[in-house]
Amino acid sequence: MNWQWLWLGFLLPLTVSSRPLEPAEMEAAVDYLLQYGYLQKPLEGPDDFKPEDITEALRVFQEASELPVSGQLDNATRARMKQPRCGLEDPFNKKTFKYRLLGRWRKKNLTFRILNLPSTLPPHIARAALLQAFQYWRNVAPLTFREVQAGWADIRLSFHGRQSPYCSNTFDGRGRVLAHADIPELGSVHFDEDELWTEGTYKGVNLRIIAAHELGHTLGLGHSQYTQALMTPVYTGYQPYFKLHQDDIAGIQALYGKKSPEKEEEMEVPSVPPVPKEPSTMPDPCNGELDAILLGEALPLQAVDRQ
Repeated sequence: MNWQWLWLGFLLPLTVSSRPLEPAEMEAAVDYLLQYGYLQKPLEGPDDFKPEDITEALRVFQEASELPVSGQLDNATRARMKQPRCGLEDPFNKKTFKYRLLGRWRKKNLTFRILNLPSTLPPHIARAALLQAFQYWRNVAPLTFREVQAGWADIRLSFHGRQSPYCSNTFDGRGRVLAHADIPELGSVHFDEDELWTEGTYKGVNLRIIAAHELGHTLGLGHSQYTQALMTPVYTGYQPYFKLHQDDIAGIQALYGKKSPEKEEEMEVPSVPPVPKEPSTMPDPCNGELDAILLGEALPLQAVDRQ
């Protein structure tokens, strides 16, 4: 984006890694803040921002990311902006930064259809991961999900690459944006076909966790500031013993109520691969050694029938 940098002279004295901050770095940061809702493009007038607007946007981003709040584009802030993440905006509740609600379905019995599967996983493992993603939400809220094999479904999951006639919000290839989803009553969940989708390993991007995150959006949850929550915007890596965070549970129950303790029939969920032995040192998903893998891993979305 070619923004008018009236504030650039104010910010250029900042340094990154003991060197002057390049204009392209600040431009990329502003694009990020715009894309994910921390800055708002002026409706009228020139496309420029006051220095205090940029500083405040950086401060909000840093606070939401649990980083030291300086209002400056420091190393930690730049690193956070480079992490693989969800494609939806981060319009947090700025008072508490807890879960945010985007709306809800007017019914609790939903159908879903898996339109296609990623090429990086055996079909039975990919299906098991996607079904388990539904089960996380079903375990804590009075929701039921029934799979259909043809025709229309409330929730449609698919994988596609950079270009798709069924999705106007294109992906960016491996890395950065992994997946995105529609709000309730629309129901599309799109995964980036170019990502390395995996299950039961620290390599690549975990399909089960990303799918559960995107389902959270299509059920009505926005992003959470809690970095341990499923609904945090940034992918934090594979978690072999994953459980929903209390913020995730509070959010979904605010929409649909608490699950009844009465016995009810459970979804048939195929087993996922056994948990591998946890390494002595947990791989850092932001580490340069993993960037080639993680930055290109997302859930691809394929043709979605919008009849």
